[in-house]
Amino acid sequence: MKCSREDMEGVHAGSADSSPCASDHVPLLEIRVFGGYDVLLDGRPLESPAIRQRKIRELMCILALNHGQELNSDHLANSIWPRSSKEKKRNCLNSQWYAASHAVFPGKMNDNPYFDRRHGTCRLCDEHLHTDVEDVDWACNELIRRDLDSVRAVSAYQVLQAAYRGDLLPGEMENAIIIRARNDWRDRVSGSLSAAAQTMMERGDDRTALWMATVACRLAGMREDVVRLRMELFAKMGMPAYAVKAYAELEELMRAEVGMDPSPQSVALMEQVVDGSGLAAAMAPHAPSPRRRGKPIFDMERRGKSSFVLGEALPVRSDRLFRPM
Repeated sequence: MKCSREDMEGVHAGSADSSPCASDHVPLLEIRVFGGYDVLLDGRPLESPAIRQRKIRELMCILALNHGQELNSDHLANSIWPRSSKEKKRNCLNSQWYAASHAVFPGKMNDNPYFDRRHGTCRLCDEHLHTDVEDVDWACNELIRRDLDSVRAVSAYQVLQAAYRGDLLPGEMENAIIIRARNDWRDRVSGSLSAAAQTMMERGDDRTALWMATVACRLAGMREDVVRLRMELFAKMGMPAYAVKAYAELEELMRAEVGMDPSPQSVALMEQVVDGSGLAAAMAPHAPSPRRRGKPIFDMERRGKSSFVLGEALPVRSDRLFRPM
């Protein structure tokens, strides 16, 4: 029995009862491909060595990405064994398909409730399957809602934080399908967080907006539009020096990676921040002030503020504490 939308939202809300997602007779197969690779059956990791083999890991990852959808078998085989002959690719896929399906379900192939292959196509049956791809997809869709509020934003972030443990199958550096999907999902996650930050800022929840924008910057490698959003939020929250610092980091990164300066929009925003906050004189070159030996660089109040700016503490109510992504 497949999870309904209500069942999925119940799981994301923190419900401990996940039984609606699985049949009464068929254990739930779980596949995790973000930030690593794990396969669980009925909540327990599969111990079969076959399921950990590199080519089977690629196979399971691609099947999980296309949750329940039929894939062309030859196209799938070509992505896993690109330098082999057509006949050898098909033989390898047959062998690895059998090894993977047998590791999950040791019974007869025709009775396998998880693996389905016919007429030149193959797929994982979604009736008894759950993947972290589903959770990331759900969280991203929540974060881009125009009616997003603070409670829904934090709930969606919780799901995203648990599911998106890192890049898609980070150890795989050859499979073209996985590499392309890795980049696409990273862009989608960072874009969803950026959209949520914009919505939160429009609703006046600047602290949550800054948190979302900070995490988006981490994932997207200082995307310029997200950096501008952070600069606006810093200035709005009375921290113009941090806005200038964010611009300086962006400028340094862009010059190092693409040999270009930030866009005129970013430059104009930085000038507005400096002119409006009286930082112009403070930014003039000057000799560093002497520091007493043994004196801490930051006191506790400044250290806490610095940690928040760097994204090391979640800027929401104190009863909600999560680790940063």
